[in-house]
Amino acid sequence: YDTARLGRLIDKEIAAWSPERLAVFARSSITDDRPVFVVGMPRSGSTLCEQILSSHPAVFPGGELEFMREPYENLLVPHGESIATAHEAGAITDKSLTRAARGYLQKIRKISDKNAVRVTDKMPYNWRNLGLISLMFPNARVIHTVRNPLDTCLSCYFHDFIGVHPFAYDLAHLGAYHRHTGRVIEHWKAVLDIPIHTLVYEDLLADQERVTRELVEFMDLEWDDACLRFHENRRAAITHSNEQVREKLFTSSRGRHENYEGHIRILRTALEG
Repeated sequence: YDTARLGRLIDKEIAAWSPERLAVFARSSITDDRPVFVVGMPRSGSTLCEQILSSHPAVFPGGELEFMREPYENLLVPHGESIATAHEAGAITDKSLTRAARGYLQKIRKISDKNAVRVTDKMPYNWRNLGLISLMFPNARVIHTVRNPLDTCLSCYFHDFIGVHPFAYDLAHLGAYHRHTGRVIEHWKAVLDIPIHTLVYEDLLADQERVTRELVEFMDLEWDDACLRFHENRRAAITHSNEQVREKLFTSSRGRHENYEGHIRILRTALEG
């Protein structure tokens, strides 16, 4: 996995999506606030987050949707994957963004319950699409799932993703990926005008009800006790965390990296940069 290339990509993303440029970019006319994008490292609690939210009757769990791929490929790829170049070429207009947003909404309409007030999309690679998402859906919500970086990376390392996440098979690559993607997500939090809520896994373990209530409030939904009983929710959760979210919260994975202190120096170094 080429972590140096990833670092350069992140640098370009941060420079391209500056506050000055965001101020002049067009926005779509879509006011729909159903889409909720859950982003974060694999194994950082995104599946748990979606399981909690989908325990609420107003939330439909979309899972890891690939629906943002088409807008990205249509609007940015023809212009070197650069928002600045696409903007200068006249490709980023209110009409093109509205058309892209309608296409996304049409797709989630086909898979979700008709009465769903919120639909979650937890494709982890959407960390790169948050800028475009903010232009397509001015009323969208974003949840960033965070967990101890060492625990997160080790949990990835101990799982076989069957090649889906190519950075997950080397501790140095994992640390660099975590650091670089974290940089761009913090940039999004600073410059985007859509709300981004940070869900900290360890905080959820320490005070489940408070953190869950904050999450439901962020979704602008009425409280429902079922969100505390997420383990009873039988909606699909097709990830490596599938079995875990069918159980109550457990703390055995918290601080797991402490069992491997003699073997993770390279991971610590990569995380620190």
